[in-house]
Amino acid sequence: MKRKEHKEETQVQPETVKTPDIVPQMQPSELLKFIPLNDTGNIKIGYRASEFLKTPILLGRERVIILANGDIHKSVFAIVELERILASHNENSFENTKDYPTDVKGENINDRNYKDDKNAQYKVREIAEKFNPDTQISTSATAAGLPIITIDGIVVSGNNRTMSMKLMVSEYPENYKNYLKILGYEIGAGGYGYYNRVGNAISSIGTEAEKWMAEIILEGSSFDKKKSIKFKQPILVRIDLEFPEYNTLEMSKYNKDTKKVERPIDKAIKLGKILEGSQSCSNIISDKLAEFENISEFYASSPSVNLIKNNLISCNILTQNEIPAYIDKNTFSVAGKEFLENLMAGMILDKEQLIISELEGVKRYKQIIVQSLPVLIKNSKLNEFSLRNYLNEAISIQHKLVSGNFTIPDLISQFTMFADIKETYSEKSYYINLLLSTGKNKFKQTIESYNKSAEQNKDATMFGEPITINELFDKIIIPKLDEAIVKFLKQYFSKKAETIKIKITKEQLTQLIRGLEIQNKYKPNENITKRLRALKITLKYSK
Repeated sequence: MKRKEHKEETQVQPETVKTPDIVPQMQPSELLKFIPLNDTGNIKIGYRASEFLKTPILLGRERVIILANGDIHKSVFAIVELERILASHNENSFENTKDYPTDVKGENINDRNYKDDKNAQYKVREIAEKFNPDTQISTSATAAGLPIITIDGIVVSGNNRTMSMKLMVSEYPENYKNYLKILGYEIGAGGYGYYNRVGNAISSIGTEAEKWMAEIILEGSSFDKKKSIKFKQPILVRIDLEFPEYNTLEMSKYNKDTKKVERPIDKAIKLGKILEGSQSCSNIISDKLAEFENISEFYASSPSVNLIKNNLISCNILTQNEIPAYIDKNTFSVAGKEFLENLMAGMILDKEQLIISELEGVKRYKQIIVQSLPVLIKNSKLNEFSLRNYLNEAISIQHKLVSGNFTIPDLISQFTMFADIKETYSEKSYYINLLLSTGKNKFKQTIESYNKSAEQNKDATMFGEPITINELFDKIIIPKLDEAIVKFLKQYFSKKAETIKIKITKEQLTQLIRGLEIQNKYKPNENITKRLRALKITLKYSK
């Protein structure tokens, strides 16, 4: 209904809109008085400010932003060039956007997993197709409505909206033209601090607003008093002048109260990244959990549950209103245990491994890891004796074993079958994979023994030298594993088993598959079916 009113008013075409006197306006370069330039890479605020602030920018009035947790940031309205601001992901491929801030692991700091979440991708496309300018153009102090950027042109709130607008320009141009019409009307009506600053181009309502549909000229800009600012694809945003640092914790503060639907695994990824952004928050949880022998003992401790609850609130992981869904009478509910275990699994497993740990055939290993979290968190603090990297690779190995119905020798053979395929996993990762296959009790007990031995012997000597991780593996872990596979692995990694390095061309492999398919067609055999599946996976990985 509101859209219709806009249309009717544009048909009236009044001559002018009465506006107040000119209000002093900041130059874009003046934004640097709030935040200094920084050249430490895409982590600190200001890392690309000198580049972004030279692009077309028209500043409006100042406006506070009230975050979901109550924090208040100073900001300023701004008209900027759409293509010059960086959303976290590409609107077409949903891959990470080049030069968007990353964490210490090189991963995107945005806590929304657009790359893997099909529902999130659908929402981006849906908003572009059914775009409603009236929900996007706002003077509200909350994080809703206009996208929020930093002085680097980085979108910190409204990545979905920004991606939708970029997609809309290329695929739904009529929707973008409508956005410009409404934007011209709203700016002309006042509220953004552009009174008398842009000449008749947008202080008049009617046909003058049509100039927003193409490359437009905004007269009287303080950006350059000798020239006009030319925009090809203008967008109205807010520039947050007090965004402190690029990390997932700060990003999450804008979206805490939104109704976005997330897969449980995406929520685990987000929460793990938020914890990584705050070492103190992460340490409180890991230190408390490490006090217990198993996770069941932790759940039975009311003081510990209360401590973690308060930490989750203070670290912006949960709000006070969300607590009853997870904790009842100082005890974690079923939903609360699942929530906390996903959160803590994210402290051990990396993003890729968290995702694949939800798959059939791999999920059992994740459950073993969750049940062993106290000892694994203790292990993660053992520096050079930490098994975390090997544990993540062990999950990846299990995924490949399940995907191709491989045994470990089969898997290694598919890496060595072709000269252009390289083995990417370490020997120790295979041993951890084998240890996980022995089950929860043996895995947990073995890691406990490994931790104890590492703590006792890290400063001791063996034959005059400090004990090494290799010696600990041979002493503690190897004796628990299948002897035949251990022998195979040691032989392979010592480069002595040339007999397993089968060299076969892609054409020969294709012929082998065809022969087995014919054989299986006339005389079906379960073993041949499994072998065919493995060979086809091998062919898929070949070049």
